[in-house]
Amino acid sequence: MVLIRTYICVLLSILHFEQVLCCFPSGSNEPPTTTAPPTTTSTTSTTTTTSRTTTRSTTTTSTTTTSTTITLCKKLKYDIMFGHDVKWDAIDQNDQPERIREFINNFEMGPNEGQAQFGSRMKPIIDDNYFGVGAAKDQQALYQRIKDAWATNAEIWKGPYTRNQGEMLNQIVNAYFSRDEAVKVAIIFMACWIYDGPSPTYTEAGDLAQKKKVITYVIFHTEYCIGREYANTGGVSHKTEKMHLRSVGRQLARDTGRVFLSKNTAKENLKPIFDKIYNDLMCMDPCRNQWGNVCATNRRYPDPDSWKQ
Repeated sequence: MVLIRTYICVLLSILHFEQVLCCFPSGSNEPPTTTAPPTTTSTTSTTTTTSRTTTRSTTTTSTTTTSTTITLCKKLKYDIMFGHDVKWDAIDQNDQPERIREFINNFEMGPNEGQAQFGSRMKPIIDDNYFGVGAAKDQQALYQRIKDAWATNAEIWKGPYTRNQGEMLNQIVNAYFSRDEAVKVAIIFMACWIYDGPSPTYTEAGDLAQKKKVITYVIFHTEYCIGREYANTGGVSHKTEKMHLRSVGRQLARDTGRVFLSKNTAKENLKPIFDKIYNDLMCMDPCRNQWGNVCATNRRYPDPDSWKQ
């Protein structure tokens, strides 16, 4: 019996049974009560979690609005007076009114900032029953006033102070400038300075104009006086005469740079002088850059406030 059971166990082993219950001897047909402890196979499953961090670059454009307060320049006001001498009769047709009209064409006429007011003073300067102030409200009125007075002006050659432009400048300074905030300008024409007698002194008039902050320009008519037999005592050169005229003009203008010699009133001679005067005045303006290239590099007034000194 034992042999039979052994044989069966061997056979079952051959057949590769994993659990051979009958390989251990037992007194009964029941399975053995003692069994080998089960083998626990521990399977460790390692789960690798890859954490992918995506860095997203965000560019933030910040627009900063800077509030800039622009201080606008304040344009000047101009009051410009013309002081006329006797009629320049060295040429058949006197073109001085035409040159004046060309000059005032450069300005916007009026009493406000960036504008100019004009007036004129004819001779005689004592008797205002003949000629008053040509305070023109517009360009045409000024031109017509000067033109109307011009023909009559020749008739008053013998009137009072016909040769003294110093007296004329005094009256212009004292009576015809009322606005302190405006740039005050006097343009004095001199047909000639006849010095066959005692020399008139214009220093007092020039000092008064400077004290009252009146910028004075003097324009001589050289064709009328230089070389004329009654214009000098004789024996002096034209160069000496011109130097003398500049010296006399400086007494009124206080600056030889504001004394001009014009051969006559023709456009090619007098207009360039008016252009220089206009350039001078515009270079005083704090807003001069708005005038384009009119302000030359050799301007007389690099400081806008220098005219007040």
